[in-house]
Amino acid sequence: MSCNPEPVDKTADHKLYKALTIGNDAVLPATGVRGALRTLMTILSGGTLGYMDEELWLIQRPDEDAQLGPNSKMPGVPDRAFLAEVVKPGSGISAGTVQLGETKLRKAEDLKKHIKDLDYHRPTNKRQTPLTYTDFQGEKWKVKLSGRPINSKGKKEGLFRGTGDIIELSEAFWSTYQGRYRHAVHSELKKGDLIWLEPMDPSCRTITCEADIKSIQWSRWGRRGVALKKLIPHHVLPDSMRPDGGVDMVTNLFGQIPKQRISAAGPFAARIRPGNLIFFDAGDKTVTETLAPLAAPHPGCMAFYRDQGNLDEINKMSPLKGYKVYRNTSERGDKAPWKYSVQGVYGEQGALKSPQQKVNKTAELIGEGITGKLRIAFRALDADELALLYAACSVDWKLGGGKPLGLGHCRVTAIRMIDEEGNTTYPMESVGNGENLKLSEKYAKRVVHLENRIALYRTSQIPVEKLRYPRAVTGNKNKSTKAGLAWFARHASPRKSKNGLETIWTTGALQLKVKSSQIKAQAIPNLMADDPYGDQLYGYDMIELDVNTSQRNQRMVGRMEKFEAALHASPHEKAGQNISQNRDSRTAARAQRSSEPPHSSVTITKKNIGTMITEEHKKQKITPARAREFLKKMEEFGITRNQSNKWKKKFKLLEENADK
Repeated sequence: MSCNPEPVDKTADHKLYKALTIGNDAVLPATGVRGALRTLMTILSGGTLGYMDEELWLIQRPDEDAQLGPNSKMPGVPDRAFLAEVVKPGSGISAGTVQLGETKLRKAEDLKKHIKDLDYHRPTNKRQTPLTYTDFQGEKWKVKLSGRPINSKGKKEGLFRGTGDIIELSEAFWSTYQGRYRHAVHSELKKGDLIWLEPMDPSCRTITCEADIKSIQWSRWGRRGVALKKLIPHHVLPDSMRPDGGVDMVTNLFGQIPKQRISAAGPFAARIRPGNLIFFDAGDKTVTETLAPLAAPHPGCMAFYRDQGNLDEINKMSPLKGYKVYRNTSERGDKAPWKYSVQGVYGEQGALKSPQQKVNKTAELIGEGITGKLRIAFRALDADELALLYAACSVDWKLGGGKPLGLGHCRVTAIRMIDEEGNTTYPMESVGNGENLKLSEKYAKRVVHLENRIALYRTSQIPVEKLRYPRAVTGNKNKSTKAGLAWFARHASPRKSKNGLETIWTTGALQLKVKSSQIKAQAIPNLMADDPYGDQLYGYDMIELDVNTSQRNQRMVGRMEKFEAALHASPHEKAGQNISQNRDSRTAARAQRSSEPPHSSVTITKKNIGTMITEEHKKQKITPARAREFLKKMEEFGITRNQSNKWKKKFKLLEENADK
């Protein structure tokens, strides 16, 4: 996937990208080739990272949550809650200011009596409505609402009244906030935002200065995590972060622009410079595909990124596994993992949504089997550096976009070298049959110390079946969630204690089947050079059934089956009531206030339900709530749409009304 950077229609929600071409030649730009080659040579040699976000924090929720405010059931939380108002947002290079004040916690149930449509004003990624609350003494407070509650009973919200005391918070507070909330909705703070202050001393009674504050947080369930720079092994830190002024071999080959504060090694240019990769006359041979969504990685995920074989001991301080590589697929056609139909976006009944989504794209792909040509210029390479470059040409490459979906699998099939005098040599042997080129003995002995790394990388590039993002299904009375998050919550969820991953507790038929009271959690196993299938995960698209809570308050699972919407999803599943004010909600409210009851008070039975639906439809009395009531009763009575055409029409009628 080598796309023109501009979509065909910038205004469209779902973007279409044409292949990047010059005339009728398809092109992968030199910058993309350069980055891929540099990364490959770094992996093979175990070199230093070219770049690292120093401000990034690794956050694995919910284990990183820490309540900022009183809670008798949780040890170690602060005795009091503290809010502040952002006066001037800071950043990683500039300080900011906040206004201190008085903070109170009030039950959401009490606030609802004084603030109309409280839940409508809860913050989302699209809106954040400022709210005020006037107490019995006539004092006005700003309201800090949290997200939509799962269980509203006992839910408390924050009230803030500024005292006019302004304090400055240094750059570290703001950069740490941005690092912790990098992948969250509220990654940037604005003037007027209310933020929670984590006190340095949990028994703190008042906050008066910066020294009293440990961190600033968006919500009372603050984010802890650990800074990435604390986990990266010292020997792979970017050269620009190392005080000794030295550089790694790959950095020495591809160039570096160090940080301004380091003067020991100034900027220097690359000695390896790839050109554009040209696929001649391939512009009219592209294949247009609607692709599966490509999401940013979540490096905080312990189950994927931490190197700890004992899953009862894994925790946020476990070391990182190493360099990340992407696997390749042997599947084609309808099973190809890059297709939207294979790994798309799913609705509330677990059915595939329309492929024309904002989160994915349609793109022209350079067709499989097409050969391109690339020129790499280099100068002043010694024998070891040249051997490393040739070693990189002896393994498979991954180029262009869509690499996590199995796209971009390439192989160097022929090399010729032309020196500055125009002499041509062929420095690598061709094995034939499209296999990797072979290093000559002259250069092979110079990279013999990298044999194990090269073998491991070769294994990682062997195409496999079922190249998929983890995915599972969870169901409740409102909806079926079919997504990667469901898999992680079930199979790789951190324990509430500091160490380990949760197991699945079994009962009934599932316990008999697995012959154990527990199913172990999963983490990506370390790949072995002799086992290309050793990193498989299990539980894909499975749904838990017969779930109950034991006397020890453990969640017990009685069955697990492959999710089938026709069997496991109710036809009237919706993601809860729409609490916002709109035309339909106002119409329903007027119907409820009408002097005539919106529907008959006659008890619904299996015998009369068909007649009642017909009569109420004729009188236009079927509200969305009534339609959902009928659908639920039909499910209870065992009535299905396949019984007859009459019932099929009634199901369609009710579902259309229920969706309004």
